[in-house]
Amino acid sequence: KISNSPLGVRGIYYRLIALWVLCEAMLGGIIHGFKIPVSGLVVGSCAIVCICLIAWYVPNKGAIIKATIIVAIFKMMLSPQAPPPAYIAVFFQGLLGEAIFWNRRFYRLSCILLAVLGLLESGLQRILMLTIVYGNDLWKVVNNFINGLTKQKVSTNYSLWIGAGYVALHLITGILVGWWASLLPKRIEKWSKEEKYSMITDRATSIGLPATSKK
Repeated sequence: KISNSPLGVRGIYYRLIALWVLCEAMLGGIIHGFKIPVSGLVVGSCAIVCICLIAWYVPNKGAIIKATIIVAIFKMMLSPQAPPPAYIAVFFQGLLGEAIFWNRRFYRLSCILLAVLGLLESGLQRILMLTIVYGNDLWKVVNNFINGLTKQKVSTNYSLWIGAGYVALHLITGILVGWWASLLPKRIEKWSKEEKYSMITDRATSIGLPATSKK
């Protein structure tokens, strides 16, 4: 059960869900609109950070699953142009996060494992979808094109190297993102104690705003 305190666990929980929604719907929609090929890498990394923070601040069973469903609903509303594989990635990351963080004793290792598996799924999914849509002929065309440019006598499987490099990029990014996400809670706690990050408001001070005209 999540606390009802607006400034406690409940408030943090829904703020993290809102951040996740912004990453999935807004950032994902912008990247999808510009046809940037690393959408899964960027959006997936942001989603994994949000999941790791939810696991730290809301150690309740089922909290990540509930957050995943809310994010998917708002993603459908705010970013209807998102393709079905995007929702597969969201639910995969959410279910994987719930399973990995079921026992939160090894938080850092869990963050790295979630990031690596989540981003690897995104990279492999992109390659699989290209193969399903265009068939194996796509990779043959890539090989023939590059071999024609290099004018090699022995044909080289460049598509395999490109695919392996794409997956390796997701693997390395997953390790870095997972490690960084595991350090965030301690850093946030440290930042909250430093005065330079504090916002002090004086209720006695009022700011005059111009009256709005009725139109």
